[in-house]
This record gives sequence, C-alpha cells and structure tokens, in this order.
Amino acid sequence: MSGIDLVAVLEEIQRKFNVEYEKTIQESLSKPGNSYIYVIDGSKNEEFVTFIVYDCRSDMKFDFRKFFDVYDSISEGSIEIIMIFNDWKHEYELYEECYKETKDSKEKIRLTGIFEQKNSYYARSSEPVKLTLENEGINYLEYDVISEQIEETEINKETNYSIIEGGEKLSIKGRIYNLQMSEIQKLYYVTGKDLFIKNVRLGIDGKNIVAKKIKDAFKSYFQVYCYKKINDKKQKKIAKNMWKLTTEIIQENIPQKFWYYHNGITFFVENNDEAGDVIFETMGSVLTIDPKKVSVINGAQTLTNIFYGIQEVVDELDELLDNVDESLTSEEKKETKELFSLLINESLNDIYVKAVFIEANSELSDSITKGLNTQIPILEEDSLASSKDIMTINEALYKRNIKVLKVGEKEGTKRGLNVLDLCKLFLTTTENPGKSKNFPKNEMKTILEKILDEIQRDEEKFLNNIETTLNISDWWPSRKNFVNSTNEKENIIEKYGRNYFQSYFLNVNKERETINDEMIIQTYTKFLSEFSKSEISLGEFKKDQLFESFKARQNEENPDLEKNELSDLKDYLNEIISKDSKHKRSINHLITEYFLKQKINLDAFRTIPLIKEKDGNYSVKEAFPFSSKTFNSLYQGRDYLNIDEVIEYPEFEESVFGKAVSNPFPLFSIYWREDNLIIDDIKYYEEFSFDRFSEDAKIAYNQTIDGFKKGDYNLFPKVSDGLKFHIRPKAMNADDQFMFSNGEFITKRTFWANRETVYQIIEALA
Repeated sequence: MSGIDLVAVLEEIQRKFNVEYEKTIQESLSKPGNSYIYVIDGSKNEEFVTFIVYDCRSDMKFDFRKFFDVYDSISEGSIEIIMIFNDWKHEYELYEECYKETKDSKEKIRLTGIFEQKNSYYARSSEPVKLTLENEGINYLEYDVISEQIEETEINKETNYSIIEGGEKLSIKGRIYNLQMSEIQKLYYVTGKDLFIKNVRLGIDGKNIVAKKIKDAFKSYFQVYCYKKINDKKQKKIAKNMWKLTTEIIQENIPQKFWYYHNGITFFVENNDEAGDVIFETMGSVLTIDPKKVSVINGAQTLTNIFYGIQEVVDELDELLDNVDESLTSEEKKETKELFSLLINESLNDIYVKAVFIEANSELSDSITKGLNTQIPILEEDSLASSKDIMTINEALYKRNIKVLKVGEKEGTKRGLNVLDLCKLFLTTTENPGKSKNFPKNEMKTILEKILDEIQRDEEKFLNNIETTLNISDWWPSRKNFVNSTNEKENIIEKYGRNYFQSYFLNVNKERETINDEMIIQTYTKFLSEFSKSEISLGEFKKDQLFESFKARQNEENPDLEKNELSDLKDYLNEIISKDSKHKRSINHLITEYFLKQKINLDAFRTIPLIKEKDGNYSVKEAFPFSSKTFNSLYQGRDYLNIDEVIEYPEFEESVFGKAVSNPFPLFSIYWREDNLIIDDIKYYEEFSFDRFSEDAKIAYNQTIDGFKKGDYNLFPKVSDGLKFHIRPKAMNADDQFMFSNGEFITKRTFWANRETVYQIIEALA
C-alpha cells in the first residue's frame, strides 16, 4: 500500500479510536523499520500509549513471531494494537493461517490473545454497501416520526441528549425488511465487531462457552441444509452420521424456519444530515448503506455467531471426514469436502431474518439501545455466590472444570452452577434425593457448611460424586432412547426420578473408577426394576423414605451369571425385537432386564454388535468407545490460559487410558444377520481386555499428548492413521464441550478402539 493511502487510513483510525499521535503521521511513518509494522507513540484518554500498527493488507503473511518481538520490546506504558485488514473475511482467514503455523499450545494461546486484544480496521469499510432486496423491496414496512419544533431546551438525564431551543426537530425513520443472511453478511464483512459499537453487548466471538452454545445451535441450520441438498446416497449417509443428524434435528433446523424462531436484527443508522452523504437509501431492489454509520443495537449474538458458525462448519470438515466409518479415498474425500463446503456457504441464501432499520440522530442511539436490551433481575439466593465459603468450594471444583458462578457471570472455561444447583447436587450425593428435589432455600448456608466439611474430609470423593451426578444429569434427557417404560409405575419413575437415580447410581457403583454410557443404561434398568417394587407417586420422590427402604433391601444376594445360563437370552431378544425393531438400540437394557428376571446379578458389562456380511463372515459394526474419563483426565484441573504454568501429563502406564486398556471387563458379542433384525448368536467373555495391544495404545496415547502440548487437536490419532486406537468426539450433546490446550472450546471426545482391533481380539478368544 502507498504511503499516502496508509496516512489516510491512520487519520481515520485516529478519529475512530479517539487517539492522539505524539508526532505527525508522516513523521511517525518515516521511522526506520518494517514496511508493514509501525510503532507510534501517542495518548488515549490522557494516558501515554504506544500504538503498534500492523498493515495486513499486502500479500505478505502476518509475521506473528516478529510481532511478538516488537510487542515484547516495549517495556513502559500501555500498548494498543491496531491491525489493518481488507475486511472481516480477510482477518478470519489470516488468523486461521497463522494459527496453523503455531508450534505449541502456549503460542496458540498468545496468538489468540493478540487477536482478541487488537482493534481492527477494515479498508473496505470506506465503501458503501449495497444489499439486494427481493421483489424490489416491496416486502417492507415503514414508520416515520417527525415532531413539531421544540421551543425550550430540555435535557434527558438518562441519555444526556439535549434538544436545542428554537431549532431542532425530532426525526426518526423506521424500515423493516426481510433480508437474506447472505446479504447481511456483506455488511458484516466490511465492519466486523464495529457493527456492534453502539450495542450494550458486543457479539461474543471468542472461546466463551455461551458463544459456543449459540454458535453450535446455528450450525445445525447449515448442516441440515447441506444434508437435504445432497443427492448421492453415500454422501448423504456420511453427512447424517458425522453431524449426528437425527430426524428431530432435521425437522427443527430447516433453514426456512429461522425467520420464525428468532426475533430479528435491529440496526441503528446514524443520520446527522451531513450534506451530500448517502447514508441510507433504497432504490428499487437495492438498499445502500454507509457501513461507518450503521450499528446493530439488538441481535449482536445472532450475527456474530452465525457467521463464525458457518466458517467453523466448513473448517471442521477435514477432521470429521477423517473419522467417518465409511472408507473414503483421498479423491472422494476431496470431492465430498468441496461439495459440502459449497452447500454450507449456499445455506445463507435460504436463511431470512427480520431486519429493522432505525434512522435517526446519533444522540438518540443510547435511549433506543437501552429500550431494546433490558437486564435480568438478581435472584435473592445468588448473594451467597460471593461468599468466602463459595470461594473455598470453587478452589476444589476448579480441579474438575466446575465453578459456582456469581450473578451474571459467564461460564468461561468452567462448567457453571449456581449455589442452589450445588446444594441440590450435594444432597443427591449424600443419598438424600427426596430433600434435594424438595429443597428449602433457607437451608443453603447450612448445606454449604456441610460441603466444606466433606471437602476437608475427602475432597477426591466429593469431586468424583459431583462430576458423576452432573454426567447423569446430562445423560438423563436421552433415557427414552434406550429404555421404554412398560407400566404406570415406571412412567412415574421416568418423569420424576432423576434425583433418586443419581443417588442410586452412586450407591451401587461405589467401587467404579470410571463410568460409561452402557453402565448408566444397565444401572437405570436395575433402578426401574428396584423401585417398581414399591408403591410410588410424585410425593414419594420428595421424601427420602423410599430410598431408605431400598438400602434396607440391598443385602439380598443374587447368584452370579454362569455361561450355561445364556441359552435362552438370544430367543428372548429376538422375540422382543420381532415385535418392535426399535428395541435394537436398547439391547444393553434388554440384556440387563432379562437377567434381572432370572435373578442373576451382572456386573457392568459392555456389548459389541457384529454384522454378517454377504460373504458369510461377520465384521464388527462400530468402533469401541472407552470411558470419557480416559480423555478428560488429560485436561481437567489444568489452567491452559496461564502461559506461565508448566503443564505435565502422566506416562501411559499411569494414565486412566493405560489402566483401562489393561483392566478386564465382561462383554457380550452380538452376532446379527445381514438385515440387522435377527440375532444369530451371542457369546459372553467374562474377562475381555485390550491388554494385548497395549503397545499400540501407548503410541496413540503419546500422539494425543503431543496434540495437547502443541495445542493442535488435528494431531490426535485418527481412524485413517492405521493405528489400533484413535480419538474422536463423544459427547452428550452439542453443548458438551471443554477448553482445549489452545484456549478453544471443542466437543468432548475420548479414546476409541478401531473396529478391526475389537474383531481381532474376539477372533483370538473364539
């Protein structure tokens, strides 16, 4: 870029960010140094500031390491970073490119911090933006208010807006359009965060978990659009499986429904009657806007996260396609990625939003914005969240990435609870599920004191119980996918028994170090059977007597399973499945239910389905997931945002994953016919183990640790790597995320054994 061009940009930056340069811009630019990075002394709000201005508009890459050197060389005063880009898209792509070049997690954290700290200036923001309206703009409403002239001076104390005596008219114009999101994207690309400069809430685009939840909700619209537009059956299956698109998700996230589900976006257009400026104008099917004069005053979260979300869906394709069960050649993967990317970006054309434009004097923006963004009142019980007791409790909870939040505090890197949530959870862990469900708020202080005592006595047990209880809360909404209530008692339990089940699970699995989905399903099946023995109602679940009765029956002994008692199990399962094929997905529940009827006690077992191929041989249907703790133990209790902290990881032999590989467990292998509706055979292994592949597991583990150290989850072992184990997502839902070592929130995942790995062990045991 020419010097004159840069001077004009720096003058605009000076006005925009309200800064003063110590010397003239020409003198500052004449300093020897790089042609793209400038250090300028100046001031802001009467404080001495050093401005680092980096011009990213050239074809050169952003030399972030050189930038770090310049930043670190400034020893005094505060630093303001200003980076010049072509537009938001350019900024996003430049950041992603640099991020891939970082060598470790600390460098990633620092790069992200710089981009979150800096001020952005977009060169294209000086050009008017033209948005296309369908049907020549006839699908809009208008409402204009022009007051009579005011004769007396009035000052609104809330807005500090003064109406000058004898001169000014109140003029506000309103327009409502139905706009495609792809049109609004044009405006966002040349403004970025500046589009929200007058909003009480900036669009949160960082690693905040609240932003992730909003963004992930929007991702479903892009994924569903892509899925519905695909014609190839194999590609359609890949899309459905890798994005976990259930029928419900597809129905709820059709892009055309977006308009009905969201309030819309409100834009404030500043019009101070500057002669000659085209600020806001509609001509036929074109709406022309000056991007420097427009701001979103309601709907910032929607816009920010929908545009970041669509970029992420595209960026995640490589990793997801690497982990699909369907084998893809490199050419097929390339073609699939190109098609999916095209359709995902195209989806914005199908998403419409109600766009409200308010054109008025800039001094009215504050009062209009406040009217559109009201605050939520503070609950009385939240006052305890600032107490010393909670500070002490949080010190323990941090070790499991959990935190009791203050009023209005965002979750950030921790899973958030309020004080009432914590008290109820604690009561379920102490086998008081009834009191937990019917908890009197005036006892919160007393319960917090008991929690402090428990932490003092056995902190590890307290943390394990709280974490397990939260995991069951996450699992609870999915219970109907695995277990179907068969009578009125079970219906009551299914509706009101969550707290009771949490206490029951902890009671019967006291010796278990890790838990998995199958263990939860088995325990839930036993829970239904156990509590169906009593007369129950909603009122019973608000008291603890029912649980006390269960504990009194606990000492009744059941005979252990013998292999020769499996003979009728296959017929039992086939009979139920023949009546309703949807029972296939609850096979774990049915096996547990069968042996409960036989009064046979089964320890926590796993199941492996095998499918009969056309050649008559069987193959393992799916990869085998290890407990989530094998993976989450690698990040829990570690403060990745503290770049000075030394992060250490256990050796494979001492890790949770290493122990899971060597420890045996009971397993059923289920042999299905080609139609996947009839079971041909069932085999039972009392001590199934992956120990014979411990060296392969160690390689996968060390590769995973390398990914953590370098802050790059793309280094995690994949199915396509040809190892016997891999890492891939395994989460309760889209909100089930954690902060990775690079500071980014990503979907929770775990270690998996490859299908071929499982088959080799079964073949060796046969």
